Amino acid sequence: MALPLKKTLDTFVLLLTNEAAKAARHGVTRFHKQFSDEDFETMISEFSSEARTIDGSDEFVEFIRDYRSVLGRVLKERPVECYVTDCSPNWYVNFIYRTRFEGDSRGERFSWRVRDGRAELLGFDIFDSGQ
Repeated sequence: MALPLKKTLDTFVLLLTNEAAKAARHGVTRFHKQFSDEDFETMISEFSSEARTIDGSDEFVEFIRDYRSVLGRVLKERPVECYVTDCSPNWYVNFIYRTRFEGDSRGERFSWRVRDGRAELLGFDIFDSGQ
């Protein structure tokens, strides 16, 4: 599914110019490396304290381990949507990614809180991207 050109350009500009979006994008890259390396404990440590409490680290590790066994390593990641909200002193960054794994392609949603250049993962979801 092709995205409208304006939405694609807006996402690209945000990724180049907004420091919070840059920090969150770096967080996605770390997340995908940890996913590929099956380093789930480090992945959990980068969740916000609220997300660790709500999701429960044991349940998340089981969820992500199941997806890793089905999908394999990350081959390519591409942000397709980015929304940034300034709630000083925090910034909230939400991404939609199209990600190609060894076994399939999926969509991913990431929600980040960025403060003082440090991104904490608030939430993650993976879904069938229809491709």
